[in-house]
Amino acid sequence: MKRLEKRVSVGLPLWLYDALKELAEENNRSLTGYIRRVLWQHTEEKKL
Repeated sequence: MKRLEKRVSVGLPLWLYDALKELAEENNRSLTGYIRRVLWQHTEEKKL
């Protein structure tokens, strides 16, 4: 069965990458897992 997901590549300024990496480490997550979580949270907040 195929996974229902798309891959996305995003370029980040170094300062933003470093800030996200630090936040991910504080939350015991990988950088990609942390970014995914932030995007999910943002999307849920914007739903009506």
